[in-house]
Amino acid sequence: MGSGLSHFTFVVWLTQSVYPHSTKQDDSIFAITALGLTSFLPRIIISPIAGVWVDRLDRKSIMLFMDLMQGCISFVMFILLLNNGLSLWTLLCLIAGMSLLSSFHNIAFDSSYIMIVPEQHLPRANAMMQTIWTVTGVVSPALAATIISLPSKFDFLPLHDGVALAIDLDALTFFIAGFCLTFLKIPSPDNRVCREESTINKSSFINHIKFGITFLLKYPSMLWLVILGFITNVVYSSDILIPIVVKEILEEDWISKGWNYS
Repeated sequence: MGSGLSHFTFVVWLTQSVYPHSTKQDDSIFAITALGLTSFLPRIIISPIAGVWVDRLDRKSIMLFMDLMQGCISFVMFILLLNNGLSLWTLLCLIAGMSLLSSFHNIAFDSSYIMIVPEQHLPRANAMMQTIWTVTGVVSPALAATIISLPSKFDFLPLHDGVALAIDLDALTFFIAGFCLTFLKIPSPDNRVCREESTINKSSFINHIKFGITFLLKYPSMLWLVILGFITNVVYSSDILIPIVVKEILEEDWISKGWNYS
C-alpha cells in the first residue's frame, strides 16, 4: 500500500508543484518518465543477484532490513519535502535506492510461500496475494489523492499540501511492516552447504546466476512467461503519463469527460 501511495503522490507533486505550468510540459514528461524508469530498471538489473542472495541468507532478516531501510529513505524524503529541499535528481536517486531494496524484499517475500504454505494450498495463497496486489493498486491512488487534498480542506494542518503527509504515511507503513515481521516465523532453506561452497569456491555466486539462466533456456515455456511478464510491465508502466494527459489535454473540460485531477 505504502509504495503505491508514494508513487502516485510523487507523480502529482511533479505535475502540480514542480512543473505546474503548461510551458514546462516537456520537463514534466521527462521527470515523470525518469521517475518510472528509476522505479523499474534497478529491479531488472539487481533481480538475478538478489535471487541468489535471498537463497543464501535468512529471509526474515532480509525483509526486516529492507523494510527498515525503505522506511528511513521515505522519512528522508518527508524531511526534504518539509524543507523544500527535494530536487528531481535527489528524488530519482532515492527512488532508485528504494527500488533496489524492494527487489530483495519482494524476492524474499515471494520465495517464502513454499516454506510456509502446504503444497496443496499454494494456488490459493498465490491467488490471495495477487488479489491483495490488485486491491492495493486500486486503493493507493485514491488514498493518496485524499491525503494530498487534506490541507486544503482542513486549515489547521500546518502544510500547504498533503504531499509530505502522504510520504510520511509511506514511511510509517514500512516501519509497521518491519515491526509485524518480528512476530512472524518465516523459515529459510538450509543453505549451510551452499555457504560452505561459496567460501571455498569464489565463483559459486556467478555459477548460481548462470544456473538460473540455463534453467530458463532449458524450459522455453518458463522463458516465454518471463518475457511476457516483462512486456506487460513495460506496457503497463505507460499509464504513469495519464496525469499529463488529464492536466494538459483535458484541462478545459476534464469534468465533462469524467476526469478529475485534484
